[in-house]
Amino acid sequence: MSENISENRHPTKEECLEILKDHGTPEHVVAHCREVARVAVSIGSELNRHGYGLDMGLIEASALLHDVARTEKNHDEAGARLLEEKGFNEEAGIVRVHMHYPEFSSPENIDETDIMCLADRLVLEDRYVGIDKRMEYIINKRKADKKVEAIIRAKMEDAKDFISSIEHITGLNMEDMVTEEKR
Repeated sequence: MSENISENRHPTKEECLEILKDHGTPEHVVAHCREVARVAVSIGSELNRHGYGLDMGLIEASALLHDVARTEKNHDEAGARLLEEKGFNEEAGIVRVHMHYPEFSSPENIDETDIMCLADRLVLEDRYVGIDKRMEYIINKRKADKKVEAIIRAKMEDAKDFISSIEHITGLNMEDMVTEEKR
């Protein structure tokens, strides 16, 4: 598990929003990033209540900035380079892998990257929709490519297993954990 305090300073929420604005990130993408951050912070906070030492500043900042360069080709790499230029290397590392995160960690090794990447897979546009709706949206967007669909479905199963682990750890189902009205 990660330590609560990072050696590096993370950008504040206000600084993240300024970076998004300065980079010309479209408002609908900023809305998506805000919701991913809200969901990620909810999950991370709940895990911290159960003994994890997740760095909430890193989770929030990387979630707010994960799509800073979404309008660019290879936006994950472009966003990571932008953040590295600003000295936010930990956030850059998460942004770099968020599109093709290989596999979630085991329950005892959950880290900030896991949380941000999961939250991104639970949010469609600017609202929490859960893993099934989000992945179906991505599959439908790709339409005829069966090979890509099989990869997405395998990633969806990995995410579902990870969600089950988090629900077991916290004693809450994911929807209750992240839905503001139920908190």
